[in-house]
Amino acid sequence: MNRSEAIKTIGAILTAGGPHMVGLTDSQVPSPGLFNVQAFGARGDGAGDDQGAIQSAIDAAARSGGGVVWFPRGKYRIHSSIVVPAATDKTVVLRGEGMRDTYVLPGVNGITAIRFGDAAPDASGATDHVSQYGGMEDMSVSGSLLTAGTSVGVQFVEMQKGWLRNVIIEAFQKEASIGLHLRGSMTRQGTATGTAPHTWRCNFTNVVVATAIRPLVVENGDENDFFSCNFSLPIGVRAPSNSLSAIEVVQGRNNRFYGLLVNGDRDPAYRAAYLGIKLDAPTKGDNLGHQFYGLVAEGFNYGVYIEGPSVRDIVLLGFNSSISAHAFWNGSDDGSVDNQRQNNIAIDMVSDTLHYRPRRAPWPESFTFAYGESAPSVRGSDTFACSNTKPTTIRDFAEGRSGQVIFVRLDRNTTIAATGNIRPIRNLNLVGSDHLMAGFVFLGDRWEQITLSQNG
Repeated sequence: MNRSEAIKTIGAILTAGGPHMVGLTDSQVPSPGLFNVQAFGARGDGAGDDQGAIQSAIDAAARSGGGVVWFPRGKYRIHSSIVVPAATDKTVVLRGEGMRDTYVLPGVNGITAIRFGDAAPDASGATDHVSQYGGMEDMSVSGSLLTAGTSVGVQFVEMQKGWLRNVIIEAFQKEASIGLHLRGSMTRQGTATGTAPHTWRCNFTNVVVATAIRPLVVENGDENDFFSCNFSLPIGVRAPSNSLSAIEVVQGRNNRFYGLLVNGDRDPAYRAAYLGIKLDAPTKGDNLGHQFYGLVAEGFNYGVYIEGPSVRDIVLLGFNSSISAHAFWNGSDDGSVDNQRQNNIAIDMVSDTLHYRPRRAPWPESFTFAYGESAPSVRGSDTFACSNTKPTTIRDFAEGRSGQVIFVRLDRNTTIAATGNIRPIRNLNLVGSDHLMAGFVFLGDRWEQITLSQNG
């Protein structure tokens, strides 16, 4: 490039930058494909309204055919929505300097902080306003300035193959506020009808939605993938039973979650209001085929709440319902038998039939009965030992399930009584001694002794 060409190029860049270029450091001057919001007038000081400047940077990126809208570290207060316009022929990416370095803070109650796509989906079957390929990375959206109203942190409307990566959305806890909202067209017809366009095949990696009254809501989302994400409700909320959900899927198909953690409130005084994952019975379209691999649900009335048989083909593998009152609810069964000690659970739904199985290790850990129990619990294992230092009589084994086989090692202070609940061999009391092992099977109404052995 000769001298005159270089001068022309510099002049073109300065002309394009206009008044936004004045007084900028070298790091703030936009490079091709990079649109620095501070070059468009955003201050990032948490005081003034930066929405206009940010929107100008996004619009410039869209006009140029796409690009990265760059947020240097700071706190960007906004008084109206940041909108990435619906488009299928360009990629606009919002990128910050880190999850705890770049913040967007809505400062007006009741707004959507960041929206990809139009304000409302198309009518079912129309595809005029589909978005594709937009994304957001390495930044946070905080509702900490909000004092009332229903607000939304980030919303995808009819988005296809968009993404969030290394994003925190937090403190959206007023009224019915939503942290992350996936929204597609809702069919006007009944269930099992066509519902396109939907939010489809988006990717969410290392996304944390914390202290939101509705952390994740999916309204017609299909085949979206979530990797290593965390959705958490605010604690200490007094609300009606089963009214707060960390994840709610209203309608959709085949969304997949890998390495998912959902958090409620561990305090029993509040826990009855909290649900981990709620899969709504659809009134339009379908709600089916969702898959969860490696789910931990902590502090809920129900870790998974399946509203009824119209929710179909759900798969959960490697499910730990920890510090929750119940592992799941599917409209008729609450999974109460194995959810205290035996938390590692598999749930498969084939059509509208739910199969619930504890994932038991090949050699389950042995439990020792508490001293002096007359009806010890046998939930969660197959092998038990007595540790009584004074004479104790066992009259029942509590919380057994039909067909369960247990083995009990007795000691010389323990007697298993012949009662209506337990039937030892010849229906005689079984008096313990050292190294005496007895086996029982639960027939649904009583325990029958099936083995007796003693080693010297």
